[in-house]
Amino acid sequence: MKTNGHWLISVGELSGDLLGADLVRALKKEYPLIKFSGITGPALASEGVCSIANIDELNVMGVAEVLKKLASISILKNSILEYVDRYQIRVAILVDSAGFHLKLAEELKMRGVFVIQYVAPKLWAWGEGRMPQLRENVDLLLATFPFEESFFKKNGINCHYVGCPIVNRTDAVQKHQNTSDRPLFALLPGSRFQEVNRLLRPMLSIAKQLKQILPHAEFVVPIAGSLQDEKHRKWFASHKEEGVRFVEQNSLEVMASADAALVASGTATLECALVKTPLAVIYSMNPLSYYIAKKNVRVKWASLVNILRSKLVVQEFIQDFDHLTVAKELASLVTDTSKRSSMLAEFDQLHKDLKSPAASNAVAYIHSALEMTPYVSN
Repeated sequence: MKTNGHWLISVGELSGDLLGADLVRALKKEYPLIKFSGITGPALASEGVCSIANIDELNVMGVAEVLKKLASISILKNSILEYVDRYQIRVAILVDSAGFHLKLAEELKMRGVFVIQYVAPKLWAWGEGRMPQLRENVDLLLATFPFEESFFKKNGINCHYVGCPIVNRTDAVQKHQNTSDRPLFALLPGSRFQEVNRLLRPMLSIAKQLKQILPHAEFVVPIAGSLQDEKHRKWFASHKEEGVRFVEQNSLEVMASADAALVASGTATLECALVKTPLAVIYSMNPLSYYIAKKNVRVKWASLVNILRSKLVVQEFIQDFDHLTVAKELASLVTDTSKRSSMLAEFDQLHKDLKSPAASNAVAYIHSALEMTPYVSN
């Protein structure tokens, strides 16, 4: 296989950017002369990946929200394809963000590109209607949860479980014990402004209710790197509340320093569990998006923690929830020692289930697949 080519890597959000950066770092050891370009965030940019576009142009969630941005998403896709044509790219790594990437994969396959999808689309959660699209347009699927390999292989997909890369990141973060007599709660409303705008206000309301139960409680909100500009700093400043600190700090470090956390449903719920901080989960979305999700989602739980443990480990409060009820749940995570210990034991087992050198495993599968694909080197 050609070792001095030009590869595409595309990510759609900050969590994918971190995964992509880990993978590029590992790939450079195997293919030191490969050039990488694509849709990037700060982590991929720091690895020297040439940015065709920034994740901010793609960072959108929900059916209704995506509909509003269809034109700009289409323009973005076309600019990526023009770049692929111009530089005759023959390998593409698409990280997570299946809604955009499965459509992009279809166009890439028409151009003879070898397509790798890193992080499996959650077809096990929201139906198998896209399975033919995945089967026809993705050459190699790298799964990050143990049960996914058999699920996709049964459907004729070349899928391999490589391990959960989130574990390596969370293992690198030291758990800090709060020595203060004031319980510290982390509030994590997400990394996209769209979800932060929807979830921060209810989180602050829940914090007020929690202060009634635990008067000495303190709260910290990490501001995602994508929101650390002057415009967003002013927006956060306008939401200042007594006892709540907004910090431009790594969210993993904030989770690790907290006694408990309230987390928006998504990758952060798993991260929080893996740094061994008890949590509760909330989420809210556009009513149309929620209606469509309710009709199509087939899994019992929203959070990855509960899905991966196949049981209710952390409480979930989705769409319409009573703020006082959430506050009471958070209070119990620091006052009920039996409940706290039981949850932490589940987190320990989750860590054991997922521990694996994901990036190096992924490189091995990529290398093996490309060795058996002569057209890539043409």
